[in-house]
Amino acid sequence: MVCPLNWGLGHASRCIPIIRKLQIAGFEVIVAAEGQVLSLLKEECNGIECIILHGFSPRFSSGKHLILRIPGWIISLAWHTFVEHKAISQLVADVKIDVVISDNRFGLFTKKAKCIFITHQVMFKTPRYLKFAEPLLYRVNRFLIQKFNACWIPDLPGPENLSGDLSHKYPLPKNARFIGLLSRFQKKESQEVISNGGLLAMLSGPEPQRSIFEKCILDQLKKANYPAIIVRGKPDELNNIELLENISQKNHLITDQLAMAIGNARLVVCRSGYSTLMDLAVLGKTSVLLVPTPGQTEQEYLARRLKELGWFNYQTQDKFDLDRIGFDLTGYHGIKLLVEQTMLDKEISTLLYELNSHST
Repeated sequence: MVCPLNWGLGHASRCIPIIRKLQIAGFEVIVAAEGQVLSLLKEECNGIECIILHGFSPRFSSGKHLILRIPGWIISLAWHTFVEHKAISQLVADVKIDVVISDNRFGLFTKKAKCIFITHQVMFKTPRYLKFAEPLLYRVNRFLIQKFNACWIPDLPGPENLSGDLSHKYPLPKNARFIGLLSRFQKKESQEVISNGGLLAMLSGPEPQRSIFEKCILDQLKKANYPAIIVRGKPDELNNIELLENISQKNHLITDQLAMAIGNARLVVCRSGYSTLMDLAVLGKTSVLLVPTPGQTEQEYLARRLKELGWFNYQTQDKFDLDRIGFDLTGYHGIKLLVEQTMLDKEISTLLYELNSHST
């Protein structure tokens, strides 16, 4: 049973290669999720069974006063973790689950199954005014992660890595190991779907910031004269909207369509979510402008880090200006990391061996 967090589409999209490899290895895969996450996985993964499993889905502020929402988030996360933990043992028994793979859902561990936790955040980046709390949050996070049989980190070990401090600053939990970058995409030559000079904007993440950023992009593109595609990140809404002569707005693109759009866009504008960055690394995209979700400290850290490394440029949302940035990304050369595919294969082979040994 694969259970991604319902926080944008990133947690679900990086579960797609895991689900596919599990199916190849002979596992029967059940997805437990809700909303857009479930819609995406139903579309992308054939042969899966689906179960509704509600979870934590925070709503961001439309302003900058993030600190006012933090107490409510903590209470809500703690409650959902408690509810999930109480429910998982019964669910495992009823559906006869051997393995639970939880992508950032802390409550989904039980002694009745082998439980695996997926995260790229061994530690959490905090706003400056909460910097003192980072070591404490790391210890709490490590304690919760070690409730699971294993922790899979979608990154590379060593100094050449994508997550930076998030998985490399502090000692890893004793059950953690790296499984390489995860992406549903494969780099390949494809036909053009957008003319040279075009822009691709990929929207994602929690509301209301997703909609705020969408309006910001639309307002600026309406004044421009170059072709653009906006992918709204809404796989559960089927109807696509055509706007003006130069803008095509799509609620969702399937994997092959999105890969072609990314590959042929002159400029990609997107959030700096970790799963998006892994996708861009696999596709080898270089011309990218990152715009982190305001208040999401992980994305803000990753965007700054990738700019410092010379991989991608970035702007904050409140200063987003297509005219100022234009298409000039000279000096940025994309994510330069080895995309290792065999690390996950080894983990799944080990998992299968352990289950077979236990059954005999």
